[in-house]
Amino acid sequence: MNQEGVQTVTTHLTPVAERDASGPSPIDIDGWTLTDGLRRWAVNTFGAGIDPDYEAAQFVSHFRSTGQRRHNWNDEYQKWARRSAKYASERANRPPLRAVSGGHTPYQPPTDHSVYQNGF
Repeated sequence: MNQEGVQTVTTHLTPVAERDASGPSPIDIDGWTLTDGLRRWAVNTFGAGIDPDYEAAQFVSHFRSTGQRRHNWNDEYQKWARRSAKYASERANRPPLRAVSGGHTPYQPPTDHSVYQNGF
């Protein structure tokens, strides 16, 4: 209860809910969208190595979730796309995992029954 005798309720919002309650994120306020020019840049630079529309969706989602603002969204998208292409290249060039020989062998009871002597 407060000083006037009125009961008050305090609610706590998660950081994401707090951002949602505070309004649109900076990337939405600034109106960034993937332009045809940026799409062409990504295709010309990386070919089939990345999907510009998928990367743009990931990019927007990331900056909506963090609420961060960037001075130049187009430059930031290019940096994002370069990093994504680099990670994809590293994954493609990674040596395959080594298979362990033998695999799983299920339990089979011993055929020599003398192992059961002496309390085993």
